[in-house]
Amino acid sequence: MQFESHEYFFHYLENVGNDMNELHPVTTGYALWLLPQVTDRQRLYEIIAKLSQRYGTPTFEPHLTLLSGIKMPENELTNAVSGFAKSLKPIQLLGKEFGTTEKFFQCFFLKVELNDMLLELRKEAHPLFGSDTNKSFLPHISLMYGYISKQDKDTLKREFSTLLPLQLTIDTMALWYIDEKMENWRKVQLWCSQSCYR
Repeated sequence: MQFESHEYFFHYLENVGNDMNELHPVTTGYALWLLPQVTDRQRLYEIIAKLSQRYGTPTFEPHLTLLSGIKMPENELTNAVSGFAKSLKPIQLLGKEFGTTEKFFQCFFLKVELNDMLLELRKEAHPLFGSDTNKSFLPHISLMYGYISKQDKDTLKREFSTLLPLQLTIDTMALWYIDEKMENWRKVQLWCSQSCYR
C-alpha cells in the first residue's frame, strides 16, 4: 500500500474485531500527537496492519503522544495549536527496543529515546495546553492495541528485533479527540513543518 500525502491513510482507519466496542482506560479529551514523516509513517503502519490481521486488533495512525487529556474548547485549542505548531522543526527519534504492558493502548510499542528537542517541545506545550494526566513522560510509538499473552508479546519482540535500532523523523503535529471508544476518535487538524514541503 503506497501513500503520497499526510492524509495518506485516514481512509484506512477501519475498525476491526470486537475490541472497538469495549471500554478501555483512557483520558477523555484532546490529544496532541507527533507524526513521523510519510515514509516512516508508512513503514510503521505496515507493522500495525500486519499485527491487526494476525490478532484481529484495531488499526490506527502511528504517532507519539506529546500531551493527552486536554480539556480546552475545540476552537480555542485549534487556534492555540496552530500558533504553537509554527515553530515545529523536524525531530530525529531513535528506537532501540520494544516494550509491552498489560494496558490495551500500550500492548506492544517502540520505545523512543527522550532527546533534548522532544523534551523541550513537551515543556513548551504543557503550560500552553495543560493536561489532566500527571504521569511521567514515556515517549513511545504504539504498534498494537489489544490484549495478548506474554508469550505472544515476547514472540513479537523477537520477530521485529531485526528492525532495531530504528531511526525516525517527526515532521507533523496532529490534534485528535480521544475517548474510551476508538470509534469516537477523530482527527481535528494537522500541522506540518516546513520540511514536509521540501
